[in-house]
Amino acid sequence: MTKVERFNEFVAARFKLGDWSNFLSADRSRLSRQKILKACLFARSSLYQNSAFKNRLAEVEAELRGIGVLKKSDTEPSILLDETSLLIGIRS
Repeated sequence: MTKVERFNEFVAARFKLGDWSNFLSADRSRLSRQKILKACLFARSSLYQNSAFKNRLAEVEAELRGIGVLKKSDTEPSILLDETSLLIGIRS
């Protein structure tokens, strides 16, 4: 079983049990890497060496922000786009 498959099982279990609160950072803005690594029995290096796992983690965090489990980050800039220009401006 790959790390992504094991992580996907972890994610499915969290949705089924509804216990995401046990795996959130103190400010509830992201998932606690330490808690996830411990629960999945992954080494810390997995976050840096396994891009598929890292990407999947980012996808899950985005999904959790969308459904309100994680707070939306105030530091993420808003980018405005239109049809003629790739980047119009950035609001903070």
